[in-house]
Amino acid sequence: RACFNMSFEGDAAAPVLPTEEVPPPPPSDAVTTMETDTVQPVPDPTPTPTPAPEAETEAAQAVVMKPEEVVEAAKVPAAAPQTLPASEEAYDPENATVDDDDDEDQDEDMGTVTSPVLRSSGPIKREEECSDKPLDVAIPAHLAAVPPLVQPLVPNVSAPSATPQYPGPDRYEARIAHDMYDTEAWASLLHDAHSHNIDHIREMYERFLWVFPTSARHWRAYIEVELARRNYNKVEALFVRCLRPVPNVDLWRTYVQYIRLVNGDVRDADLTPSQKDNIIKAFEFALEHVGMDISSAGIWTDYLTFVKTMRTSGSFEDSQKMMQTRKLYQRAIEIPMHGLEATWREYDAFENNLNKLLATELLKMWGPKYTKARVVYRERKVLMDGLSRTQLARPPRGSEKDEGQLAMWLKLLAFEKQNAQSIDPAVLRARITFTYNQILLHFYRDPEIWNEAAMYLHEHLNNPETATVFFERGLVALSSNPLIHFAYADYLEAAKKTQEAREIYERLLKNNSSALVFVQYMRFARRCEGVEGPRKVFKKARAADSCSYHVYVALAYMEYHVNKDPKVARNLFEAAVTKYPSNTDLMQHYLTFIEALNQENNTRVLYERFLAAAGDNPKWTLEVMNQFLAFEDTQSLDIQAILKLEKRKAQLFPDHDPLGVLGLVQRYKYLDLAPCTNVELESFARTSSRIHESQNKSNQKADVKIVRPDLAKMIPYRPDMQLPSSSSSSSSRDRDRDVKEREGRDREGRDRDGKDRDGRDREGRDRDGRDREGRDRDGRDREGRERDGREGRDRDGSDREGRASDGRDRDARATGAR
Repeated sequence: RACFNMSFEGDAAAPVLPTEEVPPPPPSDAVTTMETDTVQPVPDPTPTPTPAPEAETEAAQAVVMKPEEVVEAAKVPAAAPQTLPASEEAYDPENATVDDDDDEDQDEDMGTVTSPVLRSSGPIKREEECSDKPLDVAIPAHLAAVPPLVQPLVPNVSAPSATPQYPGPDRYEARIAHDMYDTEAWASLLHDAHSHNIDHIREMYERFLWVFPTSARHWRAYIEVELARRNYNKVEALFVRCLRPVPNVDLWRTYVQYIRLVNGDVRDADLTPSQKDNIIKAFEFALEHVGMDISSAGIWTDYLTFVKTMRTSGSFEDSQKMMQTRKLYQRAIEIPMHGLEATWREYDAFENNLNKLLATELLKMWGPKYTKARVVYRERKVLMDGLSRTQLARPPRGSEKDEGQLAMWLKLLAFEKQNAQSIDPAVLRARITFTYNQILLHFYRDPEIWNEAAMYLHEHLNNPETATVFFERGLVALSSNPLIHFAYADYLEAAKKTQEAREIYERLLKNNSSALVFVQYMRFARRCEGVEGPRKVFKKARAADSCSYHVYVALAYMEYHVNKDPKVARNLFEAAVTKYPSNTDLMQHYLTFIEALNQENNTRVLYERFLAAAGDNPKWTLEVMNQFLAFEDTQSLDIQAILKLEKRKAQLFPDHDPLGVLGLVQRYKYLDLAPCTNVELESFARTSSRIHESQNKSNQKADVKIVRPDLAKMIPYRPDMQLPSSSSSSSSRDRDRDVKEREGRDREGRDRDGKDRDGRDREGRDRDGRDREGRDRDGRDREGRERDGREGRDRDGSDREGRASDGRDRDARATGAR
C-alpha cells in the first residue's frame, strides 16, 4: 500500500525511488559469511507471467493504499506514541529456533529492525544483479473489498513439492515426514539451511512457512535473509505476502523501517513532499493493522518522532506539523498499550509548551479518555501475562499447554467484548476482530476458533461480510477439515446461497472424500434439490474408493423417512448387504429397518438369513438370537414358537444360561420393569457364572491323560513260585538292613520325643512356680486390704463413740442451764 516504488491511484505524481547512485552499505559480520554464496533466483511457488519493463518499478502494487482509504482510516481512533526504549535483541537467522515455549516480555516488546541494511546510513538502491521480479500476489475478488482493518488476507504460501530440491539431513527429514508439525526438527533444518546457498535457504523457509504460515518471526527472518543480500524485490514480495495475514508488531515495524530507508529517511536528510507522504502512509498503514496492539507503542513513538522532526518551511507548515502531532497524541492516549502513562506525560508537556491556557482545556477534555484507557490497559495486561506470543500454530493435540494458552486467549477475548472502555461500535468491532486475528496467529489450525469468530461477527456484530471472510480464511487454513466446511456450508445455506454452499462441498471432496462428507452432502442436496439431489451424490459416492456402508444406510433412511419410499430403501439395504456381507453394523441397521416395516414373515426370513451368515462369529450370532427372541416376544402370537427359539438358543449356547432363568427374565421384562429384584437378578447371574466355571473345570479334568503301567511286562503272582537262592539271600539281607534302619529311626524318634517331653516338663514346672508366686502375692495383697479395712472400721467406731459422748455432754449442759 504506502510502500516501495509504486504509483498511487489518483495522485498527480507518483513517488519514485532515489535515482542517484549510492554505494551499498558495508556488510556486517553477521552477513559476511553469506556474501560468497551464489545468488540464483529460485522458482516462485506459483508461476507468474513476466511483467512488462515499465512494471518493474511497481514492486508491490497489491498493497497500495488509496488516498480515500487513508482518509477513512484516519477517522478511526487509533493509538499514540511513547518514549519507551527499543530493547529487542538482534534477530539472528543463523540461531533462530522454533521453540514455542518462550514467552515474550510484553513490557519491552518494542523490537527494532535488526537487519544491517535497515541500519545503513543512506537510501537504498537496487542493484542490477538483484532485479528478479516480485511475486504476483492476486487478491481474491471476495476479499478485495474488505477493509484492511477488519480482515487480513490469507497467507500467500504454496505447498512444496513432494521431493525437495534441497533436502536437509535425513534424520530431520524423516521426522518431518512422520510429523510435519515437529518443531524441533524444523528448527534443526532451518539452522542447517543457513550453511548452504541462498536457494537452499529459500526452499527451506518456503517449506516451513507452508506448515506455519502465521509465524511472524520466521517471516521476518526470511525477509532479513534477503535484505542481507540486497534482494530488495524479493523483500518487497515477501512483505506483500505476509503483512496483512500476520498482524504482528515487530513484522510491521520492520516494514515501516524499510519504507523509511527506501524513501531516504536517514539522519539530516531533506525529504521531498512525496517521500514524506509515502512514509506517513506507511505509518498509517501499520497503525491501521496493529495500532491497537498492547505492544504497538514502538510504532507510535517512531511516528511521533518522525512528525516532530520533519523539516518545515514557513509558518503554515509549522502549524500543520503542530496539528498533526496533536492529533497523533490524542489518538495514542486512547489505546491501552505499554507506556501509556509516558505518552500522556509527553502530551501534557507538548500542550503546555505551546499554550498553557489552551493546554488546560485540552487536557481536561482528553483526561477522562486517557483514564479509561489506563484502567483497561492494566486489566488487559493482567490477562495477557503468561501468553506466549511466539507459539507456533499446530492442530489441536490435547496438550495441556495449548489448552491453557487457548483458555487465556478466550478470557482476553471475553474482556474485549465487554467494552470496558465504552468505545464506539465500529472501533469495538475492529478491536474484537483484531483479537480474533491475534488468537488465530497461534491457533491457525483450530476449526473451533474460525467458526466461533465468524458466527460472533455475524450474530452479535451484524457483520456478515466479515463472517464470510473468516470462513473463507478458515477453509484455506483447514482445507481438508470437514467441521469448518460443514459450518460454512450451513451458514451459506441459511443465507439462501445454495450454489455457494454446494461449491463448499465440492471443494471439500477434492481434499477429503470420506463417507461422512458424502453423507452430509446428500442431506444438503435433499434439502435444496429435492428427491434427485441425494441420488446424484450417491452415484458419485459409490464410485469413490472411500465409500462405505454408511452412505447406503444414510440414503436408505432418507428414502424411507423423507421420500416415503420403502421399496427403494430396501433395495439400497440389499445392495449394501451384497457389497458388505460381513458387516454386522449394517445387518443391525437392516434388521431395524425391516422391523419398522411391520412385516413379520419377511423379518423372520431376514433373521434366519443373518443367523446363517453369522457362521463362526458367536458374538454376532448371540446378538442376533437375542434380538430375534425380543422380536418374537413382541410380535408372535404362538408361545410354541417362542419356546422353540429359546430351546434353539440353549443348544447353540449351552453355557450361556445353564438354568434358563436369565432367558425367562429377558422374556418377561418390559422396558425398565423386571419380574425380579436387582438382588435376585445378580444372584441368578452369579449362579450361572459358577455353573459355567464348574463345567469348564470338569471338562478340563476329563481331558487329563492318566499314565497307566504296562501290564505286559508284569509277572503274575503264584504262591508256589520259587525264586533263585541268590535272589533270596540278597532279599533277606535287604530286609535285615531295612529293619535295622527302621529301628535306628525309631530310637532317634524316641530320644527326640524324650527330650521334648523333658523340655515341656521343665516349662510346666516353671509355669507352676510362677503361678504359685502370683497366688502368694495376691494373698498378701488381700490380707493387706483386709487389715486396712479393719483399721478403718475401728477408726470409724471410735469416731462415732466420740461424737455420741459429745452429744450427751451437750444435753447435760442444756439440762443444767434450764
